[in-house]
Amino acid sequence: MAEQNKLKISYEEKIYRKYINFLNEHEEEMEKTSKWDMVFKVLNKIYIHQHYRLDDYRGDIPDSILKLFARHRSTPCYKECEEKMLDYFRTEPRRKLKKDEIPFMPPYIPPYQLLVVEMTPKALWQAFLLHNTCHFIGMRQSGRFNKRNFVFNEKDVESEFTDETLDYEMIKNLISLPKFIKDDQLDDCDEDEINYLEYCYWNDWEGLVKERVKILYEHFNKVAKFETVSSQVLYEYNCRVLF
Repeated sequence: MAEQNKLKISYEEKIYRKYINFLNEHEEEMEKTSKWDMVFKVLNKIYIHQHYRLDDYRGDIPDSILKLFARHRSTPCYKECEEKMLDYFRTEPRRKLKKDEIPFMPPYIPPYQLLVVEMTPKALWQAFLLHNTCHFIGMRQSGRFNKRNFVFNEKDVESEFTDETLDYEMIKNLISLPKFIKDDQLDDCDEDEINYLEYCYWNDWEGLVKERVKILYEHFNKVAKFETVSSQVLYEYNCRVLF
């Protein structure tokens, strides 16, 4: 009887919570070793091209937020390049670098360009979670403003800085669960394609937000890219804690 009364949770919620727990548990390890491919232990319905791996791109704003990218396995990771440069400045700061000594920094390649994703809701949801990894972990310095909590019920709104002024009953009535949408009006899509995803997230500097993203396909590799087409604040809130 207890099992019958137990509330069932959706696949989207189950995988989201599993992914968040995994990231929180392994973030430090992945940060130190650059083994970001570990995320595919949870996101097991998607995979990256065999000659590439996920890494944290440090080419533009290294201290802001995590920026996952696809790095060819033959190229060194950013940590290796940085360590070589640090060794040089510590030991031979006045000697001019020779051309073959200059560390090769891998180019930024968005993961979706080399990510293989089936056109199914489960696989697309996992790809979307990967796409949002930088909103879950890896927020450095002011990157904290980038944090998002996906919302499935009012308890998900209880962020790190709870506020007694929040109207949880109102928030509960505003929440809509993740929904995949097929748009028959689009001329450039296949009949089996899922064209949009709608979901809600909570951010301490925006409040409760409902977002719609368009799913873009490249059929040759079956990869997907997510592009925000609308973002609506359903319950406005601004955290009073400054960093």
